[in-house]
Amino acid sequence: MTRRIPKLAAAMLAATVVLAVAAGTASAAKTVIYNHIPSPLPGNLVSQPFQAQQASEFGGQVEFITGPWKNPSVKVTMSSWACVTGTWNEGNCGTPAGSKFAWPITLSLYHAEPDNSVGTLIARATKTFTMPYRPSANYSKCTGADAGKWYSNASAKCFNGKAFNISLGLKANLPAKAIISVAYNTSGYGAEPQGYATACSSKPEGCFYDSLNVGLGEGPPTVGVAPLLAEEKAYFNTAQAGQYCDGGSAGTGTFRLDSPSAGCWGEYQPAIEVKAAAG
Repeated sequence: MTRRIPKLAAAMLAATVVLAVAAGTASAAKTVIYNHIPSPLPGNLVSQPFQAQQASEFGGQVEFITGPWKNPSVKVTMSSWACVTGTWNEGNCGTPAGSKFAWPITLSLYHAEPDNSVGTLIARATKTFTMPYRPSANYSKCTGADAGKWYSNASAKCFNGKAFNISLGLKANLPAKAIISVAYNTSGYGAEPQGYATACSSKPEGCFYDSLNVGLGEGPPTVGVAPLLAEEKAYFNTAQAGQYCDGGSAGTGTFRLDSPSAGCWGEYQPAIEVKAAAG
């Protein structure tokens, strides 16, 4: 998995505990009130790994355009590095066209406290998404330093991972700003770690969920505000102290603001779009 740039170096409730059900089809039109997903979406984005950095939850603070707003639909860009056979790092990735896997993802919205710490939960929902494996290595177009990558015709570029979007509806009245997070299980981490004695862990390609990342948007969002972008801060839950920007000085294994005196998340925040109905 790619590490976060420049450092891009058991907190969740069980997935069965869902404090907000997925919203049904809304009768009212929804407005984009925050967007940090590039359009058109490139073949891949810089991304935040979970298994590789012992992570369970990752997110950012967002400020919506003037509301009030309710019942948001949250879109998140994910990045798949999983191969049906072989691996991206061995340069022998093989994926039959259209190959997909299914895995549950949890999206949570929290209040942001005045000191930017994580406040009370606003809404949470979990859904099992059907997601793509990354395409096979293109040995004719991706050579040299790009050897083993797949080729995106749309981007005219070679990539290791493949970017794609997932979307989930929540029922809630929104504050002016919130913390939005993504969480899922991997072999060693998450609310329900899957363990290392599974069928997929014994195969060379490993388990697809261990090769799943969260995409990052670079620079300012096109709609709304990322309040902590200039401070290079994000929200993170990892079991490894060294993966926090603050070296774990404020604790490990809890979803919190990663807030050292000098931020290390660079010009990156989670690639998220939020649409909502007028409140």
